[in-house]
Amino acid sequence: IADRLGKVVRSQHGLTYGVNASFGDASSGSAPWTITISVAPENIAKAQELIRQVVDQYLLEGISEDELQDKIGNAVGSQIVNLRHSAGISGAICSYEFAGLGVAAIDAVIDGYRSVTKADVDAAIRRYFDLSTSVTVIAGTFA
Repeated sequence: IADRLGKVVRSQHGLTYGVNASFGDASSGSAPWTITISVAPENIAKAQELIRQVVDQYLLEGISEDELQDKIGNAVGSQIVNLRHSAGISGAICSYEFAGLGVAAIDAVIDGYRSVTKADVDAAIRRYFDLSTSVTVIAGTFA
């Protein structure tokens, strides 16, 4: 969804230089879903409305096949690059062991990424992306 937010809020409306959406670290059992954006104070309401529209459209349409393949490619590529150096390998071992998955899961994760379907992602979007239960935090210098 970060790509869609960037296209709408940044490219189409010019309200920000950066917008991001991500999940936190899920290794503890849950992960907050966050949208982070920096805007001028006078653009806060407009940015919030645009974010709501993009999320609502995402819930309605789901992820596109192109978006899905792009994200799978990024995840696979990141895993491959990360495992090319000792710090990445040791970090992966720690993460997988901490999560209770064991080191064998390191080898299986790429196949796991590649097995994700549009239906899987659409179901997760509809389950976890709910702005009606979100908390909005606004920080800055205001007049």
